[in-house]
Amino acid sequence: MPEKWNLSRFLERLGQEPHLTHLHAIFDAMIQRLGSVVPDLGRETAGDATSLNARRKKKSRATSEEQQGQ
Repeated sequence: MPEKWNLSRFLERLGQEPHLTHLHAIFDAMIQRLGSVVPDLGRETAGDATSLNARRKKKSRATSEEQQGQ
């Protein structure tokens, strides 16, 4: 199992350009494929954040994500 810091390090590297644009394109392509086989995708969606842990982001990083709509 990866350590906790492995994911944050991974996201820190790939969450910046030029990788971020590519990640968005990959996600969009996957959602389009999924949407073609699940026509009502997103109509009745629920999420459970019980196990999610979040750390406060630096203001500059948070502002950047808000501008990108993340």
